[in-house]
Amino acid sequence: MMGRGMYGPGGMEPGGMGMYELRMEPGMGMYGQDRGPGADYRVEPGGPGIGPRGPIGPARPVTPKISAGELETLDEVKIWAHDVTADPGKTYRYRLRVILYNPLAGYKPLLKNRDQALLVGITGPWSQPSKPVTMEKATYFFVTGPGDSENSAEVAVYHWNSGWLCRGKFQVAPGQPIGGKQVKTFYQRGKDGKSLIERKEPVDFSTGATMVDVVGQQEIAVRKKRGRADQFDYETQLATAITYLDKQGQMHQQDSANAKDNQGYKSCKKALKDQRKLRRELEIVREGE
Repeated sequence: MMGRGMYGPGGMEPGGMGMYELRMEPGMGMYGQDRGPGADYRVEPGGPGIGPRGPIGPARPVTPKISAGELETLDEVKIWAHDVTADPGKTYRYRLRVILYNPLAGYKPLLKNRDQALLVGITGPWSQPSKPVTMEKATYFFVTGPGDSENSAEVAVYHWNSGWLCRGKFQVAPGQPIGGKQVKTFYQRGKDGKSLIERKEPVDFSTGATMVDVVGQQEIAVRKKRGRADQFDYETQLATAITYLDKQGQMHQQDSANAKDNQGYKSCKKALKDQRKLRRELEIVREGE
């Protein structure tokens, strides 16, 4: 089970971990629209069927993409779904269960277990929780060094804008907001999938954070790996440190030396690298051409 924001939204178990039910509605079988949920056969429209379509009759077999036996041998089944309720920056674990639509609901004489005649859906067990999934933030910022004026700092702000990561630089002094609007060039994938549409317009780099204090070049302890992955040591480096309030009113500190070890910083740098590669590989088309 993997991917961003999976398995939802759906039913939530009381007292659970925010885990979502993957509900399989009629026509949403595991093997495509031409199969009923959990069924090996389908009933053709206008042919033998249930209720208004007539009595139960022969159905045409449909070949699945994967057999039930093959499915049981898999250690992991990857399923794409989206959690539109997740908060950026938070980490979640997900689980799911399958609810199979019962096409014979209400037809007691046709059921072996007649006590299930009123069950529209047959619920399976919950899966094991997934690995932790961290929702990527829309905006990150990191102090990069001293500002151009006294008692100020240079802050780099990264913001996902229409699917493209944009970077802005800001000179920020105590009492000033971190971020703001800047005109940037960014790109969007063309409909043909082989080109990038170049656009230039204002991008909102607002972070909701406010600078509280700036300390210029000072010695900062930085953790460095030594030998094996679980071994490390500290060394001092000259760096710029800032104190800021986030939009919830919580106080935080950051410095330009340790910011490079931040997972968000590494994620932004990787995204920028991937975008540069994409620009080399695809044709650039200016908007309106």
